[in-house]
Amino acid sequence: MKPKSFLLLMMALGSGTLAAFGVTQSGKKDVEEKQMVLVAKAEISPYLPLTEEHVEFREYSKEMVPLGAVTTKEEYERRALRSKAFPGTPIVKANLGEKGDFDASTEIPDGYRVYTTPITQTSSHSGQIRPKDRVDIFVTYKDKDGLSRVDSLKTKMILEWIEVFSMGGDRDENSPTNADIIAKNVSMLVTPKQAAILMMAESKGDLHFALRPKNETAATKVELLTEEDFDNLGTAKSVRDELEKAHQGELEKLRLQLADEHSAELAKLKSENQRLLASLSKKVDPETVAEVVKVVEPEVWKIKIVQGGETEESEFVIGEVEKEVPVTVPTKQPTNTSPENQETSSLTPVQEKEEENPMQVLLNRLFEGS
Repeated sequence: MKPKSFLLLMMALGSGTLAAFGVTQSGKKDVEEKQMVLVAKAEISPYLPLTEEHVEFREYSKEMVPLGAVTTKEEYERRALRSKAFPGTPIVKANLGEKGDFDASTEIPDGYRVYTTPITQTSSHSGQIRPKDRVDIFVTYKDKDGLSRVDSLKTKMILEWIEVFSMGGDRDENSPTNADIIAKNVSMLVTPKQAAILMMAESKGDLHFALRPKNETAATKVELLTEEDFDNLGTAKSVRDELEKAHQGELEKLRLQLADEHSAELAKLKSENQRLLASLSKKVDPETVAEVVKVVEPEVWKIKIVQGGETEESEFVIGEVEKEVPVTVPTKQPTNTSPENQETSSLTPVQEKEEENPMQVLLNRLFEGS
């Protein structure tokens, strides 16, 4: 090949390579010119937490992307706008507030209220209670103990699985853990009835908070603890009561099992008992009947006079009082009206004639014959 032809061939190959490289770079440039930008889907009020319900990402030409536009989800999480945004408007970082810096009322669920109460470093578990945590709430108070009416300390659980709304005004659950160590108040999400319970509990005594697992939703049954219960902790009575409670289900199951096994015997005994009661109720003396007689008695007042260590009792008749007295009267009059029979009351059983002794009869006859 001639040198001139070879040179022309090399120049052609070089031009082709440069052209191909330029096309590739141009394609890459077209891809890089597109970018996702956060845009308002509808009108958004200030201090309203941004969610996927209000905003979405749309593809924009890189040349049309506003300066400081929000391009990732992490940039707007737990944030709100400082001013109103309209549909289709790109969201920029300059219009975003700090994390958690939005209107508190927008985070309260329907039907709930925020209740705030003082808290100490001890009751906040040394700053370990965070927003979104769940707590059980106890109250310790004094109450009159039964008939003795003596003040006695009592502790009872009033609410459980209550969500912490904020600690000292901080609603960000991801804040540093030492931020709530100096918190003086805790706010909780409660229903109106639960808020009333907390108000009453605070007026009666001191509130205590027990931190519980977030994923644990099962209700726990905690009975009222009195001073007597506390004093009996660890004693034989306390151990016996705990055993009875622990095995209450088994005892009830055994009772039902025994009742089922002996149901036939129990039914037979019940039937026999009813038959016996029926027979007793029918046994009535045909010779007598029960009547109620009205009797007039004097109404007496008794007065005791104590003087010089001596007691004197006096009675005063102030009137008459009518009383009803049950009596039993005969239904038949006796046929024999002799004086001997008349002396015998119908209410007194007639004594039967004693049976004579045969030996005595024989001796009497012998003496009579002689």
